[in-house]
Amino acid sequence: MVFQGVEGDLRDLLQQISVAAGKSDEPFVSSGLIARRIEDDKKLFQTALNSKGYMDSSVKADLNTSVKPPVLTYTVDTGPPFILEGISYEVNGAVEGMTLPDAQALGLDVGARFDAVTVVAVSRKVQTQLADNGYPFPKVAKPRILADFQAHTVRAVYTVTPGQKADFGATEISGLTTVDEEFVRAYIPWKEGELFDRTEFDTYYDRLSQLNLFSTIRIDPDTKLDDSGRVPIKVQLTERKQRTIRAGLGYSSDKGPQAHVGWEHRNLLGGGEKLKASIRASGVESEAGLAYNSPRFLGRELSFDLDGKYVKSDTEAYKANTFETGFLISKEVVDHLSMGGGLRYRHGDIIEDESRPFDNNRLYDLLSVVLKASWDNRDSVLDPTSGHNIDLRVEPFFPVGNTEGASSEFVQTVLSATSYLKLLDSPRLVLAGRGAAGASWGVTSDDLPATLRFYPGGGGSVRGYGYQMAGPVSGSTPQGGAAFLEFSAEARAMLTEKFGIVPFLDGGYAYEDPFDINGDMLFGAGLGIRYHTSFGPLRADIAVPLKRRKDVDDPFQFYISIGQAF
Repeated sequence: MVFQGVEGDLRDLLQQISVAAGKSDEPFVSSGLIARRIEDDKKLFQTALNSKGYMDSSVKADLNTSVKPPVLTYTVDTGPPFILEGISYEVNGAVEGMTLPDAQALGLDVGARFDAVTVVAVSRKVQTQLADNGYPFPKVAKPRILADFQAHTVRAVYTVTPGQKADFGATEISGLTTVDEEFVRAYIPWKEGELFDRTEFDTYYDRLSQLNLFSTIRIDPDTKLDDSGRVPIKVQLTERKQRTIRAGLGYSSDKGPQAHVGWEHRNLLGGGEKLKASIRASGVESEAGLAYNSPRFLGRELSFDLDGKYVKSDTEAYKANTFETGFLISKEVVDHLSMGGGLRYRHGDIIEDESRPFDNNRLYDLLSVVLKASWDNRDSVLDPTSGHNIDLRVEPFFPVGNTEGASSEFVQTVLSATSYLKLLDSPRLVLAGRGAAGASWGVTSDDLPATLRFYPGGGGSVRGYGYQMAGPVSGSTPQGGAAFLEFSAEARAMLTEKFGIVPFLDGGYAYEDPFDINGDMLFGAGLGIRYHTSFGPLRADIAVPLKRRKDVDDPFQFYISIGQAF
């Protein structure tokens, strides 16, 4: 089959819908059947050409039977393209309190060639705008297309039936078995009697989804208004399993084998309370922890977190046993921004401080006031492709009880940020960046317990350098510091639906004095592979130190884990 007069996407479209092309492999076809298929093709082609703005087009067919196999040639005269002149509305009823959107607001390009698919698709946008402005049952018919064959222009006319304007009525919630209904109602963003606005459904859906309590969530207006002229809302929920056991394995050349196991209950008391227990172990650290969260503390829009953990460390920098516990009360001030405060207690037993032997076998007890602010609009936690996450933590420390290992008051601040930008959808390419800075004010590095110094380096920090090694060293022993800087940059490229590569560059360093941050910085670069699964990406990275220190840094480091590096 040959097409003349068209090329590119238009030719491909005609080829795709052709009846004759789909039957071209049949060995024996009568001349009458071929003629019928040609006529069918011409009708289909004319419809397709009209939809693409060629309404004054013509199609001719020529079948050459003197060659084997016969050749069917379609000659298409598209004629001049018809231009979208504008849109208009025919309204059955009254539209109050809003103006129906013009062509530009609907994303239509007035003055461009008419495209039926685009013009028909925006009917849904008109319907959505009505539903967002008090009309729960709007109807927008498929537009009538008025073509001017003299001017070669097209106008689309949308017939709109807005229906009756209404307020939110009573909300009925069904499907709950163990989750308390009042807890679910507390997340409803609208109030009965307020003007109906369907965007509130999206807000409510997002809030319920974040609770991780439901496998299905359906929010719909009733099919008719109640006796008071309001629209009742029906919320249908299906609870998911509320207990989860998690386990994972990893490996890195600096920390050795790593394993973790955890248990979680997501609805402990019927109000979405979470209780988590976890155990983690690696070649340098073992940790056991318990954490509790109440998403609506004392029935208010407050989140309450209580946790405790025990950590046994045996790193190149120190050997220590520590226990800490505390609580945090936080509130989402505006969308994506939460702020909170709490108290925290730490007890530490520094068994061996490799860089400061005078601190060996010292105990410390510290009480701190925790102040936090967090901005988070990422689209995913395990594999984000857009958005930002900024965390600020300010924590004044006060010695209590044992003071031989920490006798001074000080303030520790940490600011961290990550950002993600999707450059391409297919193949997917995401630029990811991370920066962090921290400092302990009012003390020197020597005054800080080893477990509270900053030690950049490792798989979640500066890759290419060993765990805690991206800073000053004494021989091959990391010194840590009272301040640090870190950054990371990645280009996350998907090569197939499941497989991707990630070139990256990291940098960072620890400093003894936050008032004396010089230009020292260690850099690591490498390449990672990602295999995407239903529970997140599997990560394997290999990195080399760009400023390798003799007898200190290994030629390379590699890391295997679940989830992105940040």
